[in-house]
Amino acid sequence: MGNCQDNDSCLTHELWCDLSDKIFEFLSGISLGVLVENRKIQAVAERQDKRVTEQRVFLATN
Repeated sequence: MGNCQDNDSCLTHELWCDLSDKIFEFLSGISLGVLVENRKIQAVAERQDKRVTEQRVFLATN
């Protein structure tokens, strides 16, 4: 039972439930180890670390 319309399911309730199930299935197949080994994710992490370091240096010198 949904909570969209006075505890009744809304028109798209089943759609959202199915989507939620698919997202859960997808995320269940991903481990932290897989993410850490992914080169694209490593590049994003390095870029973000660099930005944080640059911001800290900027704040410390101004």
